[in-house]
Amino acid sequence: MVFCRSCGVRVEPGHQACPLCSNPLTSADEAALPTSQAFAREREAVISPDDLLRRRLGAIALVLAAVLVPTALVCILIDVLYGGSGWSRLVIALLVLTGGLGVTPRLFFHNPLVIGLVDVALIGAFLVAADLMGPWHGWSIGIGLPILGAVALAVVLGWLALSQYRERTGFVLATFLGIGVMLCLVIDATVSAATRGQVELLWSLIALATIGPLILTAVILQLILPASNRLRRYLHW
Repeated sequence: MVFCRSCGVRVEPGHQACPLCSNPLTSADEAALPTSQAFAREREAVISPDDLLRRRLGAIALVLAAVLVPTALVCILIDVLYGGSGWSRLVIALLVLTGGLGVTPRLFFHNPLVIGLVDVALIGAFLVAADLMGPWHGWSIGIGLPILGAVALAVVLGWLALSQYRERTGFVLATFLGIGVMLCLVIDATVSAATRGQVELLWSLIALATIGPLILTAVILQLILPASNRLRRYLHW
């Protein structure tokens, strides 16, 4: 295989000169990398994977800004022209949340746990902002933030399960099922306390009764079949 050292074009055997740039070819050109490939390898050696990820996320952020900013401006214009009730503020907060959840945490953090917690914090900030902009003040404190606190705890527990029991599928499954039950209990208790003035567990108890045996089954299977590969084969995973 022969490549032109001047322009990097691949030249079929038998040519004495490059058909593109007319550069004379010699035996030293055999197996030589094209200029474009050599430049690509040099860039790969210089740019680290983290820098490359940041550049790609930065490009995504620019695209989102190009889409979301005009949308926000149009909403503000419509709101002003048709009464100025202020609903555009809520739309802008939602647009900021949409752009922030996918890109912003990943531009500054690498740990999946930290990214998940930052996403939860962004959702909490949006709920508080929506509460302050709406006619019913206080629901974000009484309902939204307690539920988000449970979600943050769920993120931490899920991350710990995946990091500590990576090779124990049964324990991971039991942890995630337990997280689901915990969220059901917190949501049921929080909503009932905010709407009826007292904690009343109703539908969450049904979830507990239904998912509880599945959690126990997953733990028992893991203890009986401790080898993760045997457990995966048994469960067809």
